[in-house]
Formats: sequence, C-alpha cells, structure tokens
Amino acid sequence: MKVVSWWSAGITSALATKIALNIYGSDNVDIYYFVTGAEHKDNERFLIECEQWYGKHIIQLQSAYYKDPWDVAYKKGFIKAGYGALCTDELKRKLRQYVEEHNTYDHHVLGFDNSRGDVNRAIRFKEQYPHTNPVFPLIDNLIDKNVATFLVEKKAGIKRPYMYELGFQNNNCIGCFKGSAGYHTRLVKKHFPEIYEKNARMERDLGFALNRKRIKVDGKWKKIPHYLDEMDTELGRKEDPIAGDCGFWCDLEAVDITDKRTDKIMQGKLRMEDIDG
Repeated sequence: MKVVSWWSAGITSALATKIALNIYGSDNVDIYYFVTGAEHKDNERFLIECEQWYGKHIIQLQSAYYKDPWDVAYKKGFIKAGYGALCTDELKRKLRQYVEEHNTYDHHVLGFDNSRGDVNRAIRFKEQYPHTNPVFPLIDNLIDKNVATFLVEKKAGIKRPYMYELGFQNNNCIGCFKGSAGYHTRLVKKHFPEIYEKNARMERDLGFALNRKRIKVDGKWKKIPHYLDEMDTELGRKEDPIAGDCGFWCDLEAVDITDKRTDKIMQGKLRMEDIDG
C-alpha cells in the first residue's frame, strides 16, 4: 500500500496527513508540499513543527520555471479565467502531475473538511478523478475546520499558521488572485499593503482586473472590470471574506448546491467510498 498526502500548509491538510500516517503507517505515506513563492514566512515554522509531529519529512517542490504567481502572470501575459488562475496550473498542478508520473499511489489524501462546501468538492473530486482513489480523513471523521484547529493546537501543541491569526480563512498565497474584492480590501490591503499595490500594478500592466462589479446600463445589469486602485477601503461584507482555497483542485465546484448526499455525509449516514466514481 502506497499513499500520497497533499500537504498545503493549511490546518486541515495538516490534520488529514496525521490521520493518514496513523492509518497507513509512516513508511507507506509520502507527503508533498508545493512552494509557490508567495507564502507567509510563518509557513516554514508550521512545516517544521508538523514534521516533528509526524516524525516524517515533508517533500517540498517548487517550479523550475517560475519564482512566484506574479512571475507566471507577467511571463504568460495572463492571470486567470473562469476555470481558475494560471498560477495554480504552473506552480501546483504541473508539479502534482510530475509526482504522479514518477510514482504509483493506491490512495490520494486530501484535507477537505466536513463543511458543506468541502463535502461538495469531495463528491465532485471523487467523480471527476476516480483513478486517484481519494480519501478524505476529516470528512470520514466528521471534522470541520474549527475542530481541526482545536486538535492541531490543543492536542498536538502546534500553533496555527499566522495567516489565520490575521483573519484569513485559508493559508493561501498572500494576495491570492482568486480572492474577492472584500478579501483584498479588508485583509490584504490592511496587513500586506505592498502586496495589494503589487496586485494593483499587475492589473494595470496586464489590462485585467481580478474582480468585477455590477452596474446598471440602460436598465440592465452588467458586470465590468473593477480594478484594485479604484476600490473603496473595506469593500464587501462585514465578516472576514474568504479567498478561494488554492489547492491544485481549486477549479472544482465548491458552491452550496442542493445534493442530498452532502447532508447524509455530513451526518455520517453515508460514506464517501459509497459514492460511485
């Protein structure tokens, strides 16, 4: 039995990896982390402490062609489209494909948690990538992100990544290109103004706005580009916005759809393995 756990420096993937090590045995699990060049420096501390917790090395890989998401955007002249951001493809997905081409794994471990959005993503992942034989330890154990945080901090004694302390809901690249307008104005601009300005310059340089806004034209609503240097401070909802969780599966649908399987899984009445891939 050979298993791969995709470690993202997030609290849920950290716990999912630990559970996988307990289930399959340390010698049978490879742990991979893809460095994007845009992470918070505290990720290094979190990684080292998790390695000590696991008693196992986390393999770090980084693109040989691009140093960070901005490098991808400028060299490609393209930022993102409806299906996702190009940086995800170049800095994560292609590295994952490289790992898969040189290894054979019986299962892929992912840190989706027992929340409605993640359960929906897990269902679709299993249906779209059945060949990976995915396992979702947190969903199987009815663990959401709050419980995962408690277990990692209180039980393992590992402080959560610093991005969470600042109000970010996911430990993504700082200034994630897929983040909402509120994510940028309420969080990035407040804590990382230099990254906010960097994204604003990139938008103008490449002629592409990361976000859109709705305006009324001739009595009809339409969406137009909304550039960061035009945005009001603290735009968006009052609660802390969430940037899309940037794993290499971020293009999977994560909306709150109506699916009877979702509620059954969240209540422990249906197992992920019972869903046909």
